[in-house]
Amino acid sequence: MTNYQDNNSIPNIDNNELFIKLPFLLLNKIIRELDEDIDRICFTLVCKRWFEYRDKYLWFNCLHLKQEIGHFDIEKNQYFSLNSFKDQFQRSFDVQSDCSLLVKETIVNIPFESGWLRPVSIIDFEKYELKSSHTKLIVVGSTATDFTLVNKDNIERLSKSNVNSIHFCRTFDIQDYEPLPSNITEIISYSDIKMSHLPLQLERLAYTGKIHQKVQISQLPQSLKFLSLPKGQSCSNEAFPSNLEVLRVYNIVKESSIIELPATLKHLKTTGYWLKKIHSLTLLQSLKLKVDNNTVFMPGDIPQSVTRLKLSKVYGDLKSIRSNDIPKGVKYIKLFGRNWNGDPTSIPSTVENIGMRPGCVLSGALPPTIKSMNIEIDGDKFNLENHYFATTNTIIVKQEEHTYTIKRLGESTFLVYGVAGDRFIAVISDWSNILSKLSKLFVYKSNSGDKK
Repeated sequence: MTNYQDNNSIPNIDNNELFIKLPFLLLNKIIRELDEDIDRICFTLVCKRWFEYRDKYLWFNCLHLKQEIGHFDIEKNQYFSLNSFKDQFQRSFDVQSDCSLLVKETIVNIPFESGWLRPVSIIDFEKYELKSSHTKLIVVGSTATDFTLVNKDNIERLSKSNVNSIHFCRTFDIQDYEPLPSNITEIISYSDIKMSHLPLQLERLAYTGKIHQKVQISQLPQSLKFLSLPKGQSCSNEAFPSNLEVLRVYNIVKESSIIELPATLKHLKTTGYWLKKIHSLTLLQSLKLKVDNNTVFMPGDIPQSVTRLKLSKVYGDLKSIRSNDIPKGVKYIKLFGRNWNGDPTSIPSTVENIGMRPGCVLSGALPPTIKSMNIEIDGDKFNLENHYFATTNTIIVKQEEHTYTIKRLGESTFLVYGVAGDRFIAVISDWSNILSKLSKLFVYKSNSGDKK
């Protein structure tokens, strides 16, 4: 009661103005809870008023978009037709265009994958003033360069900055001074990093290339919550950090030599060799297993807490999965093999999203509860069949650098949103027109690959 009286006694508050702004403040809060930009677009289309006042509350993430002029110009980009959202896209794109800094041996011929990064050469970095908006540092070294960007002076500069993430894209050398500063909580590296250089408060560590030395697990910071090792990477047979929540490890070892996994794990990507160590992970939410003919599932192997399950097999067909092998709470299943000859009763009725390659799952094996699908396409041939939309309203298509989402807006109207290489696509149209545009994107990708 006291709080209520105090709030009403605050002077200089225009109640009418607050009443007018409150709905937009609430809408903005709702929008921020939607991670995907396509969902934000659909939200504005729910009612006429929300669409008309979209400029009051609508912002986009603009993830993976490149720093190019013309993304949102219908005259320059034939794959963008959402002119009504042009201003919201542009302002959102401009706001986050200075978050990352690209440090490169030379700023000539910056590749398109640099995105919205502001480039600076290694030589100029010593004198470069790090802005408060810089939160990520992307470093591109060279095997032919004595690359000592990360030295004592620059470590000191980084410690006073807002940079919390460093991505080493190629080989590099850290002078043997001291660990990186504690404000660096994420490191993504293509090559080896001495354990002594890792920040004591590091939370995320990911290797994008196979490193030559065995990873000494016991020397990793105990603060780690995320650890990703490349496929085939060897690591010591020691306990993982006790606070680990995400683990990606694909090394194939004998079951007897596998240690217990940390009970804190929520997300795990590994091989079937680790299967018998998973059942006790009661906090596990998502599980991705790369299986072979020796992988045998038994009831209880997969924890009941799992809601996202991915099973992949590179060669051959995935064998039928018994219904009691899959937790009843699973909402997303991804099956990768040539075919999965199961029946609808093998998939729990709770499953709402299924991932696959075209033809991997027989059409008769799809339960009617499926609301969305994730399809990954191999090669350059585009093939998306209309019957996929028989029961689903959303399809996410991935093919190398192509990633886009198709949502049904009406009986014959669809919204496509995503990034295909260096091209941004955002179109509302009928199915035939969408298929035509997407087919051209795949032809463009194939032709580009031939020229390389």
